[in-house]
Amino acid sequence: MEVLKIATAGSVDDGKSTLIGRLLYDTKSLTSDKLEAIEKKVSSWVMTIWIFLWRQMV
Repeated sequence: MEVLKIATAGSVDDGKSTLIGRLLYDTKSLTSDKLEAIEKKVSSWVMTIWIFLWRQMV
């Protein structure tokens, strides 16, 4: 596999991490176990945010 070095620059919330994550995903550069770990972490974040928002509403 060939290594490509990329640098990003931008302000907060410009989507730098999203861009790099999308490039890694689209080029299939992430192993299945890494994808599973990411999915678990995201699902726990979503649940935490959902609970926080729910508590704000009631």
